[in-house]
Amino acid sequence: MLDIDEGTKKYFDSLDEGIEKAYGIAEASRKKNRDPESKVDIPIAEDLAARVEGLVSMIFPDFMGSGLKEGIRELEVKYGKNDERVALSSSEMVAKEKFCKFESKEKAIEAGLRVGLAYLTLGVVTAPLEGISALRLTDGYISIYYSGPIRSAGGTASAMSVLIADYLRKKMGIAKYEANETERKRYATEVEDYYRLVGMQYHPNEKEIEMIISNVNVCLTGDPTEKFEVSNHKDLPRVETNRIRGGMCLVVGEGLTLKAPKLLKRINKFGKDFDLEDWLWLEKYNKLKMSVNSVVSDSGDTDAKYTPSTKYISKVIAGRPILSHPARPGGFRLRYGSSRTTGIAATSLHPGLFHLTRFVAVGTQLATELPGKATVCTPVDTVEPPVVLLKDGTVRTICTADDAQETRSSVDKILSMGDILIPYGEFVSQNHILLPSAYCEEWWALEVKKALEDKKVSMDVSSFVEKPYPKPAFDVAVKISEELSVPMHPAYNYFWHDLSSDELCGLVDAVFKAEEKDGVILVDISSKKALEKICMPHSLDSSGKFACVSGNEMKALMFTLGCDGKSSAEDRLKTVRESKNVVDAISSLSGVKFREKGPTRVGLKMGRPEKAERRLMKGRPQVLFPCGDEGGRMRNIMDSYSLGKVSTSFPTFRCPKCNIPVFNRSCFVCGTEAQEYRFCSKCKKSVADKVHCGVPTNRYRMMVVNPKDVIDRAAKKVGINVLPKLLKGVRGLSGAGKDMEIIEKGLLREKYGLYVNKDGTTRYDAVDVPVTHFKLKEIDVSVDAIKKIGYDADIYGKPIKTDNQVIELKVQDIIISDNSDFSCADYFINVCKFVDELLVKVYDQKPFYRVKKKEDLVGQLVIGLAPHTSAGIIGRIIGFTPAKICYAHPFWHSAKRRNCDGDEDSILLLMDALVNFSRKYLPTTRGAATMDAPLVLTTHLDPEEVDDEAWTVDIVDSYPLSFYEDTMEFKKPWEIREKIAIVEDLMGKPGVYHSMFTHDTDNINDAVYKSRYVVLETMSEKLESQLKLATQAVAVDESDVSEKILEKHLLKDIKGNMRTFSRQKMRCVGCNAKYRRVPLTGKCACGGKLLLTVSEGTVRKYIEPAKHIMGNFKVTSYLRQQFSVLESEVDAFFGKKARQFKLGMFGQKK
Repeated sequence: MLDIDEGTKKYFDSLDEGIEKAYGIAEASRKKNRDPESKVDIPIAEDLAARVEGLVSMIFPDFMGSGLKEGIRELEVKYGKNDERVALSSSEMVAKEKFCKFESKEKAIEAGLRVGLAYLTLGVVTAPLEGISALRLTDGYISIYYSGPIRSAGGTASAMSVLIADYLRKKMGIAKYEANETERKRYATEVEDYYRLVGMQYHPNEKEIEMIISNVNVCLTGDPTEKFEVSNHKDLPRVETNRIRGGMCLVVGEGLTLKAPKLLKRINKFGKDFDLEDWLWLEKYNKLKMSVNSVVSDSGDTDAKYTPSTKYISKVIAGRPILSHPARPGGFRLRYGSSRTTGIAATSLHPGLFHLTRFVAVGTQLATELPGKATVCTPVDTVEPPVVLLKDGTVRTICTADDAQETRSSVDKILSMGDILIPYGEFVSQNHILLPSAYCEEWWALEVKKALEDKKVSMDVSSFVEKPYPKPAFDVAVKISEELSVPMHPAYNYFWHDLSSDELCGLVDAVFKAEEKDGVILVDISSKKALEKICMPHSLDSSGKFACVSGNEMKALMFTLGCDGKSSAEDRLKTVRESKNVVDAISSLSGVKFREKGPTRVGLKMGRPEKAERRLMKGRPQVLFPCGDEGGRMRNIMDSYSLGKVSTSFPTFRCPKCNIPVFNRSCFVCGTEAQEYRFCSKCKKSVADKVHCGVPTNRYRMMVVNPKDVIDRAAKKVGINVLPKLLKGVRGLSGAGKDMEIIEKGLLREKYGLYVNKDGTTRYDAVDVPVTHFKLKEIDVSVDAIKKIGYDADIYGKPIKTDNQVIELKVQDIIISDNSDFSCADYFINVCKFVDELLVKVYDQKPFYRVKKKEDLVGQLVIGLAPHTSAGIIGRIIGFTPAKICYAHPFWHSAKRRNCDGDEDSILLLMDALVNFSRKYLPTTRGAATMDAPLVLTTHLDPEEVDDEAWTVDIVDSYPLSFYEDTMEFKKPWEIREKIAIVEDLMGKPGVYHSMFTHDTDNINDAVYKSRYVVLETMSEKLESQLKLATQAVAVDESDVSEKILEKHLLKDIKGNMRTFSRQKMRCVGCNAKYRRVPLTGKCACGGKLLLTVSEGTVRKYIEPAKHIMGNFKVTSYLRQQFSVLESEVDAFFGKKARQFKLGMFGQKK
């Protein structure tokens, strides 16, 4: 039972009320026999234990009601929820047949392994079902057959599955698997081949893999997933295939090797209690791994505390820019803190950066140098903005969209990208060393507060040390520093540490000689570069010979460089030269302590663009009803209607009243419940038995059916007088029994412009972005509307009266996209209308939604579902965002086993799913049968049952002073865990559903909604814009960018497209049939014209962009020669393109 506060209990009760109402109507509708089942096919799983039981019972039906979930709950009481010991113990209980009997010891161990893995993956992913294809006792040892879907388990869980298998081996008395030398080398070769062919997150070497295989005690194998064979060590007696086994490679390469430190942490925790101490070999493995991957700096210093990583820019795609190289001056300044929209991998940038570059939109995935691999960025305006140099020599900050619009065409250089706000919890989650913090207002305020404990100041400074930390006047800031011995306020501190000692000397000399006139000092142009480096705002005078610095900047510059008339220029230069570094020098010159403004710069690169779009299957079907080949290449059911036939496999039902074959559980003529029979493929007879003539019978048979009567009756039933010209169906049915939807559903979806997914539902997909607090002005909802759904007060307990109050988001509420390109809100309005009309005209129910406008969606229940999972989570719509994303609580995203590093998931309206979803529609192919389908539904979100990445989300409104000091010492995040509270500290307490943030922002929508990558239509435009940004940003090495685009994208694509062109198939324009070779007749069997599927233009499309790069940027001679050879090959293949001249050019000299 969850320990929750009264407000959260009331919230869950309101969700239950809506769910109960929806299930009641859906159950009544399904009893009309218009669907494959007469009941709702999405059972509610009340907790993790129930989800595990429900999931594994798809393979072992006897688990349902066996007491498995009760047994798991007892273990959770003993060990705690989401604990690996529960997985180990429950797997042992299953293998020892405590809950149900199995046909063999082999099956008992397999069931135990699946249950353990299901628990580790929270009962929401399909890896326990389809990631393990089999478990066999081979020659006295355990062999685990892994397959591709094991990827959905994640590295840690897949590695733990091997541990569970070894644990079960011991408990069941099974011998160890001992790989011989050749087999160990086969594993190493196969993983290496898979890495080269497909790629993995980690690249283990031969020694690492051989150590792993020598110690795991069970045989890791799997089904062949690639068409290629291993490059060496083939035809081994105990290895069943020579082809590459992708599932096994994932478990070894992304599980055991990559997650060894996490695995060892668990062994140290409970290994002794579970007889797993022999897994302490992981200590030796981790030492081997560290020695293999240790990095020596350019200076040969092996003791460097942190080495900047270039992994995130190892591959650059044309059109997607690098925003900053690692540790480069001008890059993103690392600032610690949380906003209302950070957590589970999401970070925040200043709105000015979004509007300035326009490549980053809310929801755009960014590859990042640290602490993880990727992030999505959101706007927060209480951090440092970007700084630009304009073409007229002016240096200024870009704080707003208006600033960006005003200066965009005149930007010459981007001198600083501004801050990136990263929560402490992200470093905990990624186990990443803490790096020195930016010196920022919140740090300064803490130092002032501490100094005030022992000293007094001659003025009231209280307003400056509390949020939102207003900037003091320069003179006041100096006085505070002098009287309290604290560093200079960050507003008057610049990037001095980016200067060399010589550059500082030059600036000191120039400022000493500068003329002051009317509150402006004129600094010689020779020192302008230094002013640009430190990002001090200034302009050029009319003569272009002097940099003009005025106002507080002038005061700060003169004070910092000691221009007080008390010392000579020579003395000051001597001070600079004798100082340890530039920051020490300016501290000595000014007499006030300075800290480095931005000691850590973070690299970022654009990844996938933002997305919020309807889910479309291949062919864009509107109904799961077959059209056969008669539907043509458009799969148009109306073409089959016109021809009067559909030739494909149909379910075998017969109406007992009309005595005619029908395709659903009720007769389309009289409505009587139809009787199902089976078909024997051997004797071609209709039978009742599941086995006949010694072969299994089917629930379907090949038939030629005239769909005209079915469609005419359906159109009449739903009130459609004029049939549509295009109604898109499917070529054939993919479910095990070839079950289909009734045609009425397709007619109604066509009416409202909707499309169907493989399971009968209608969805939209959107990028996941977290939000913990919101303002009504941000979600386009009125005060009255939000109060109706249970929001009464803001975070300070004040009644909601205005649209600018900050309100805490309830844990299962979401904010959906209402973008001008594609409005998910409008799409859902049409889904509501479709469902209501379906309920009224097909199921004889009353309308459920009655939605007419966007505001009517507020309060409606939805299901959130990730593509690699099989468990949905209930959500509730409370508002709308113009961004192409879905805002939701970090817990809600984590309940889908997702984080916010660019992942996108689907949203379904609850009633649409309950009425239209059926497991019998799902394809029988591996993965598709269970993945991306709401097989069970979680109604109450329990934070203890979500992905543990959410446990590291920040919940505090400020960090202590000691935290900032600890970052300067490169401490590990767990060394200071007691200093900052995260979600994990509130587990099991009512406060776990409530949190705060350190940095507020005026509007979470103050950003770009559509990336420039999406706006620009042609690749040449995208590439040109990418390279322009590379030349503008001082944190980007433009030569490195241009070379990487050539090497990693353009040249590879030219080669690949040439290879594809030479191997391509031909396609018929009529029936869409494909041919490997052109038939002797020169045309398709249907008489249609054959076309190439890959054109010459596809091969040549990157030739000109590559030439443009080589003509304008520094590129190595090797790449130039490589391109020259490629171009020659393309010209030889297709013939050299002749240049086309205008008529007026004839007679002119060339």
